Amino acid sequence: MPSMNRRQRIVVATLSVGLGLLVASRLTAGPGVPTFRVDFPQGEIERPMSVVVEDHAGVVTAVERTALPDVREPDGNFGSTPISGEASAVTLWWMGGACERETTVRINTRSGGGLQVDISSDRGLTGSCPSVGIWRAVRVRSAAPIDLSEVAISYKPA
Repeated sequence: MPSMNRRQRIVVATLSVGLGLLVASRLTAGPGVPTFRVDFPQGEIERPMSVVVEDHAGVVTAVERTALPDVREPDGNFGSTPISGEASAVTLWWMGGACERETTVRINTRSGGGLQVDISSDRGLTGSCPSVGIWRAVRVRSAAPIDLSEVAISYKPA
């Protein structure tokens, strides 16, 4: 096998570290944690941006991409909206960015009752990025009714 020059070794090392980080990020949900994945198209050239929902509370039955709810003035850059006629579904929405590669939504049970929803975005291994906000929304379905007054949400943008 031919030896690698310095540039090739740097590329291989970078890819190895990137792959290691990717594998580590995929294992953080832990064994037995239901995980749902939804892809958002980003044009013909870019690969889709993925939303991964980790259901640590054991309440989610399905997740799907959906349109931003009809919200006149969102309170900040993230939130949740009930779905009319569907007590066991909610739309989670946030202001994403043009260079996001993956957003993780972690759903946990709060110690005092209710649910904690933590949304965090990852830019991936990109360089410079245009400052463009893109609304994202997913519909989360549950086996039981969801009381939004019992749901706390946080968002950490990329």
